[in-house]
Amino acid sequence: MPDRTVLRTLATAVLGAVLIGPALSAVPAGAASQACTDDAVVCFDSVTITPSSVANTAAATVTISVHVAKGSPGCVYVYMNDLRTTPVVGATQMSKKSGGNYSYSFSVNAFNPPGQYPFLSLNTCNHGYVQAPTLTAAGLPFAVTVTGTPDTTAPVAQSFGLGATSVDVTTQNAAVPVTVTATDDVTGVAGVSVAGFPAGRPTNLDGGLGYNTTGGTLTRTGGTGVNGTWTGTVVIPGGTNTTWGMTVTVKDQMGNARTYTTADLTARGFTAQVQSRTTAAPPTPTGVRAVTGNALLFGAYVAITGPAQVSGRAMATDWVVDVPAGCGEQGWALPGRALVYDGAPGLKLCTYTVRAVNAFGSSAGAKVSALI
Repeated sequence: MPDRTVLRTLATAVLGAVLIGPALSAVPAGAASQACTDDAVVCFDSVTITPSSVANTAAATVTISVHVAKGSPGCVYVYMNDLRTTPVVGATQMSKKSGGNYSYSFSVNAFNPPGQYPFLSLNTCNHGYVQAPTLTAAGLPFAVTVTGTPDTTAPVAQSFGLGATSVDVTTQNAAVPVTVTATDDVTGVAGVSVAGFPAGRPTNLDGGLGYNTTGGTLTRTGGTGVNGTWTGTVVIPGGTNTTWGMTVTVKDQMGNARTYTTADLTARGFTAQVQSRTTAAPPTPTGVRAVTGNALLFGAYVAITGPAQVSGRAMATDWVVDVPAGCGEQGWALPGRALVYDGAPGLKLCTYTVRAVNAFGSSAGAKVSALI
């Protein structure tokens, strides 16, 4: 006859199975947690990021792979921000593999600041999305770690030189050579730029010819990003008679930037100004024509156009239109283009005088007529 203790143990086990059910039936031993979309239709049970940690000294390829354990997503997109990558992992569709697997590879750019960069979410085409907190709560990795030395200091311009301090710009723009030596303590200099502004005008307040230089993006021609020589040209506009004060901006691979004003450069002992000279007035505009129109904002207008410059002759920095009484008033003007507006159409035949001007003086006038 069986021992009473054994019988009592068997009875207890049977009763427990009836009342409670099989142990761990909902989550089998060793099963991964799942993170489901906001509509609970699609669930992910695996996220792998390879490698999950990269150094910021060089670009590195990272692959994120996910597995769909439940539902049909149609397609899967991964979202990320802050981390600089190529291509940008904004709203990026992952490649579909067999067995519910999806993956996407991208390059993490060099010189990202050290830290942990989480992806934002996994989005599906057929259903909802899973945000980062839901994935991490399920124990699924969802971030890339960048290691390395932080770079929080902007580069330094160690020297600045101009190839000319006085230029004749009567008949053409003048390209002035520029040389800058720049250093950076960690990631290296990424770029150096130079711009010139008329004295007393520290920033370019408008885009009119004669009020801003062009060019000025320098190229590293010697040394390294940590200590290198950068050269290029800054272009002084023709037709001007102005002292141009130079500014220099140096930027490193992390985006840290420093700008030196003309006063900063001068205080450090560098020559930072260029004088432009114009010795003749521009010729009278030729081939000028006028077209009447009507605009919603300012009513009737006359658009006056013609060649902006005459090759080999003194350059114009502007056009001036002499407007007879009752024929409107001049609006904006540039060499080769001018606008006269009236406000209300009256079908008056008006004759306008168009003059080209520069820092030296004004041309004779060219006549052009139009109804307004």
